[in-house]
Amino acid sequence: MDLLDNIIFNPSKLVISIGEIDAGWMDITLTTNTKSIDYMVSYVCDPVNDLLINFSKLITGHPIEVNPFLKLDNLFHVIHDCEGQLITWVIIKENDKLKILIWENQYDVLDWIRLGFSAKEIYFYEEIPNINDCLIFAIDSSISDFAQTLVNCIQQLKNKEEFLIYKESWGYEFDEDAFKKIESYLEK
Repeated sequence: MDLLDNIIFNPSKLVISIGEIDAGWMDITLTTNTKSIDYMVSYVCDPVNDLLINFSKLITGHPIEVNPFLKLDNLFHVIHDCEGQLITWVIIKENDKLKILIWENQYDVLDWIRLGFSAKEIYFYEEIPNINDCLIFAIDSSISDFAQTLVNCIQQLKNKEEFLIYKESWGYEFDEDAFKKIESYLEK
C-alpha cells in the first residue's frame, strides 16, 4: 500500500449530515474540524445503506466484495453517484484504526484497490498516479469514532421530517440489521 504513503492523514472526527431529500436527490454534508463539503446524491445509489452495510461487515470480519473476483476483509469502497460527478469513499481498517479517504471525480480508485495501492504494480503498466488528485478528505479515525458517526447520522435522520420522506420516497430503507450491529459494536 505504498501509494498511501504519499497521503497526509489528519486525525479528525467526521460528521455526516443528511439534509433535504426531494425528487430523487439527497443532500449530504461532510464536516471535519478543518473542512466541510456539501453534495447531492442521486437515487441511483444508496449512500446510507452502502456505508452501513459495508462498515458492519468490516467490523464483524465479513469479506466485502470489491468486484465479483475480489473480496477483502480490511477495506471497502462506496461510490456516491451525483449524476455528473462521483464521490468515492475508501475505508481501510488497520488494527483498531481506520483510514478514510474521500475523492471527488477520481475514476482510478477501483484499479488502485485491485492492485493493493501498490505503486510497483501500477508503475509496471503505466505512470505512477498522483493519489492526492481530487482527494477531499484523508482522515485517521478510530473504528469507534466512525461507528458513532454513522449512528449519529441515522439518529439525526430519524429525528427529522426527512425520515418520513426517506422511508416513503427515497426508494431505499436503511438496513436496520447493519445499524444494530454497529450499535452493538459501540456497546462493547
